[in-house]
Parts: sequence; C-alpha cells; structure tokens
Amino acid sequence: MRSEHTDWEENPIGAVFGDPINYSNYMMFGTGGFYQEIIPLSKQKGHIDMDVDGFYTAGARLYFNAEQVANDGLLIRDGVHVKVKGRLPLNPYLLWTATPEILGISELTTPRIFAETSDRLFTEKFGLPLEETCY
Repeated sequence: MRSEHTDWEENPIGAVFGDPINYSNYMMFGTGGFYQEIIPLSKQKGHIDMDVDGFYTAGARLYFNAEQVANDGLLIRDGVHVKVKGRLPLNPYLLWTATPEILGISELTTPRIFAETSDRLFTEKFGLPLEETCY
C-alpha cells in the first residue's frame, strides 16, 4: 500500500474527500463491509460516488492479522481510525488476499458484491470474525 502524493496525479481522491494533509501518511484499516470500496469506486469515477451497487473495476482486499499488528505496537487508534503510520510489511501480518479472480467473480463488479463475497470467503476460510482482522 502506498500513500497518494499530489505529484502522482492532478487530483488525488483524498482531496475530493476532504482528507487532512497528513492523512496519506497512514494506512487506514476497515473491519468488514463495503464502504471501504467507495474509495476506489470514487477514484475511478473521478468524483465521490456512494452507490455501493455501482459498477467499478475491483482490485484486491488485503486481510491483516489486527491482533498481531497491535501486539507489535504498530496499530494506532485515534478515536476515529484504526491505522498504521507509513508502511506495514506483508510478512508476517497478511492473512489473505481477495481478488475477483480468487473469488470467481468478474473484475467489473460492485462494491457490495466484491466486499460481501470477500468477507464471506475470508470468514469461511479462516473461521475468524472480521472484528479480529483489518484491511
């Protein structure tokens, strides 16, 4: 994962969302659901689009071991977000990656379909509740 920098693109989606200047210094985590997919959906559309049933090209959802990230002192809670500053190495924290190919769905999908299918397969595969993971 990487931070968005204004020199990489003319209008980073974070600017459209009104993110604070230092927001891109952190890797933000979610704990299940489809609203994390609003970011790539909106980025692809070029404006904020909250339609969880709107089509976009899905990428990947990375599921991390939140307990291990926290135990290693890397997890930051600021009262609103659960996040890591800078970078998080994939090893030893990454549990699973969901992509449309792995899920057996089309790359052109909706945030709802991609997230719900990913979360369901993760829970079935690992038997862990989503609250114990982050992505």
